[in-house]
Amino acid sequence: MEIRQLPALRVLILFFSCYLLLMQFSFWVVSFLVLIFFLIIYLRYRAFKNSILFFTLAIICCFRIQYKPEVSVPPKCYKIQKIVKENHQKIIFIAEGKEKVLFTLKRFGNDSSGYYCNDVIEYRGRLKSLPVPKNLKDFVYADYLTKTGVDSLAYPTTFPRVVHRDSTSIVFYASKIKKTIASYLFSFSKITNSTKGFTIALLIGDKSFLNKRGYELFRESGVIHVLAISGLHIGILYITLNFLFSKLLRFNKKAVFYVVAILLVGYAFVTGLSPSVIRAVIMFTLIQFGKSYHKSTNTLNIVISSAFLMLFYEPNLIIDVGFQLSYSAVIGIVLIMQHSGLELIIRSKPFGFIWSILLVNFAAFIFTAPIIAFHFGVINFTSIWASILVVPIITIVMFVGLLLLIFSLNYFFAEKLYLLLDYLFSGLIGILNFIIEHTHFLIRVFLDTSGTIIFFSILLCIFFRKLKWSIIIALSCLVLFLLPKNQQVQLLKINDRLEIKHRNKVYSVKKGDSLFLNSAQFFFEQEDLLKIETKNKSRLIDFNVNNYECLILEF
Repeated sequence: MEIRQLPALRVLILFFSCYLLLMQFSFWVVSFLVLIFFLIIYLRYRAFKNSILFFTLAIICCFRIQYKPEVSVPPKCYKIQKIVKENHQKIIFIAEGKEKVLFTLKRFGNDSSGYYCNDVIEYRGRLKSLPVPKNLKDFVYADYLTKTGVDSLAYPTTFPRVVHRDSTSIVFYASKIKKTIASYLFSFSKITNSTKGFTIALLIGDKSFLNKRGYELFRESGVIHVLAISGLHIGILYITLNFLFSKLLRFNKKAVFYVVAILLVGYAFVTGLSPSVIRAVIMFTLIQFGKSYHKSTNTLNIVISSAFLMLFYEPNLIIDVGFQLSYSAVIGIVLIMQHSGLELIIRSKPFGFIWSILLVNFAAFIFTAPIIAFHFGVINFTSIWASILVVPIITIVMFVGLLLLIFSLNYFFAEKLYLLLDYLFSGLIGILNFIIEHTHFLIRVFLDTSGTIIFFSILLCIFFRKLKWSIIIALSCLVLFLLPKNQQVQLLKINDRLEIKHRNKVYSVKKGDSLFLNSAQFFFEQEDLLKIETKNKSRLIDFNVNNYECLILEF
């Protein structure tokens, strides 16, 4: 496979480059660098049209990345951006006004009050600052909130008044459909709450009703992704619809495209138009378009094109964990299954099918492992064999769940299908318990930005198999490795000691001690003062102001 077969990849690399440059330099500096690169391309290849196209596209990408629409609302009002959780006990949502606030409201009795995305609410109560962590060994909730842009918390005792609701928007109708389905699925009295929570999560992507124990089982076994509707679920639905209309009902190619596209978009409405579902629907719709309107299509190029479209619409998706995992898994599966030759090792049908399942799981694991290591500092090998057992069961659950929605008018038949789901989930929980108790294998590995880029660069070299590109990638990785890096360091003062967290490792320092981390030195000279010295500068942290600090240092 050659890179010229993937024009979308070149555009995506250009977008990534603009994004990274704009993180370090101003728009005008980046524009000047793009102009210099444009002149180099023109002088080297004398391709004026291609050079102009490159320059124009780069400037458009820079403009889009720089453009950040402002939320304009009246004072003491906030516009709801995301409903994080909504069940019978509480509602949690993120709203933006002058500040970006995480609201948490408790429900009492039969209170049916609710909110929708894009609602504007009025709140005049007190805002709280982000919580200081008790230690740095576990998940730091304050850092997670900071990454999402949240800077304040609110715990209203009464539901804030809605001052504006756009009841004619598509998002409102999609959210209303999603809430109606969740209420219907939760109304069956003979079904356990655990099964209701899993069913709602798998069918409409709402994890608000999951019980803690069941959620932990999926997380520990490394298959938590099956509970979040994304490429896996839309892929299962797409393959089923494609087989039904093209193979069984024998529709012509163009009719298959329109029917599949309409049904996928309809399912996106059922899930409340969540971002993960939208990007998966766009990706598979483009794949079906290529199959229906072109004799030969490059699936990888279509997948990369959908990634670029999503990033151009919302550039900050580039730092979204869900986006990274979704596309890295799909790209890995396409590369392994279509361009590695490994799928041809076993040709017999029964064993070939099993081999294909193993390859899909391996591809998803190897391409998502570096991202998981970057964000969470762990690699869970349990997910490889857990996925082989869990994904087929989840596929059956999805089909039964969709039948449950289709036959919703017939309560008796719907209840029988729901009871079947109850048995399936009981069996699935038993399988996950067995896997965790007997085959659990997890290692703690942390990759920084350079390590993650180098890992993916090596994978690309393996698949492109071109000496020129291998040399370019190797030199780029070497330069990247040698450059000083911006690294996150977390500092927490607990009584008379200081906890320092770097690369997911926690160090404890007492008064008078010092700690060396690479080229950085930390001196805990006084009870409330910490001196940090790096190659370029030194700084003093005063813990009288705040017991917790999260710093980005270059060393």
